[in-house]
Amino acid sequence: MWLVRGGSEGEHEEKFLSESRVYVTWEGLNVDLKKLDWDGLLKKLQEIYDDAGKGRITNWASQLYPFAHEMKKGDWVVMPRKGKSVIAIAEIEGEYQHNPKGEDPYFHYRPVKWIKTDIPKSNFDQDVLYSFGAFMTICRLQRNDAEARVRAMAANGWKPTSTGPVVYDKSTATDVVTEQSLDIEQIARDSISKRIIARFKGHAMERLVEAVLPEAPSASSSAVNRHRLMYQNPAPGIARLPLPYTPRCRRPPGTRGSVEDIGPSSVVTSCC
Repeated sequence: MWLVRGGSEGEHEEKFLSESRVYVTWEGLNVDLKKLDWDGLLKKLQEIYDDAGKGRITNWASQLYPFAHEMKKGDWVVMPRKGKSVIAIAEIEGEYQHNPKGEDPYFHYRPVKWIKTDIPKSNFDQDVLYSFGAFMTICRLQRNDAEARVRAMAANGWKPTSTGPVVYDKSTATDVVTEQSLDIEQIARDSISKRIIARFKGHAMERLVEAVLPEAPSASSSAVNRHRLMYQNPAPGIARLPLPYTPRCRRPPGTRGSVEDIGPSSVVTSCC
């Protein structure tokens, strides 16, 4: 089973859904990935993105190579919907395709059949959602027996199977996703949403909304406060920065990467 994201802000999701395809969304990458072996892919990425460091190039190659060479017909694809508390799941129906005449960045795709596009995140066990929280655009999902449990949910009408969390054994895991490459903010948001849904139902939810909305701060003030908190209490390895500042992001627009992209001299609060 694979994770494929429809853009850092979900900007490609509707195209994925309406065309029944999942795309690679690296801009300017108009080259047939199927014709490149691992070393050839690394070399080509370095040519196209000559300002990217070796670590970032390797990270991108680890996402692009499986899309062209390892995905296969019948595999399932998970696409968490950005800004929505739902998950979309598809089945791959065909081989990798390169369209050199396609609109940038839609040069590479695989045809899929969308099985379900609005599965509530609250239906999934928290450790499965944790597996969906990889801070990457494309990756294989293997840990926590996620695929078997998701397929069991499908057989149960996408209702929770209540199998409980699975203990993750780091010593035997082969998943390309690590704790260092997780979208912690999204995982926390999903966990909070699931807890609220479980705790408040019916009239209780109405009372909660009525109690929260009058005091809700504006989006702009929330953003400012968040930036100030990051300045006052930076994460380990992140240098304190004077305010105001401009977050830097060097990855190709529309893509996501691992936390290796965050250096000691910058804070990335959003991505292109």
